[in-house]
Amino acid sequence: MKPFPFFKYGFIVGYAASKISILANSEFPYSNNIDYKYDPGITMGIFIDKPVFVSEFSIRSELLFSRNGYSYNWSDGNLDVDLLINTASITIPLLIRYTHPSVKVSPFLNVGGTYTYNIRRDGQAYESLLSYNLINIRKLNEY
Repeated sequence: MKPFPFFKYGFIVGYAASKISILANSEFPYSNNIDYKYDPGITMGIFIDKPVFVSEFSIRSELLFSRNGYSYNWSDGNLDVDLLINTASITIPLLIRYTHPSVKVSPFLNVGGTYTYNIRRDGQAYESLLSYNLINIRKLNEY
């Protein structure tokens, strides 16, 4: 006997990996030299899952909050460039979920889209030049 679909809601906590992308026409002169890697972090929020009629399909939406701190570095000879960026984001996925009907285990498949809005995004870039045992540090634009 398959379980009867019901409305679900609650809290959600997850582990997510994200990375930044800087456009090629950015004011940051070293944007193409840095390898932007993924940064792991905690994300948390709320969800609702509403069944579509009496079927294996439901509509699921979430409201998630995440904060990330990115730190990138690039060196070339006597030149060292550091990029520090902090973000806070709200993410809202809207999904159609198919749940395989089963009594003991209920595997599911989500399909849909996601909208993300950066509440906070600030960053600084520093350029350090070593010459004759003297380090000259210059703050580039804030991003």
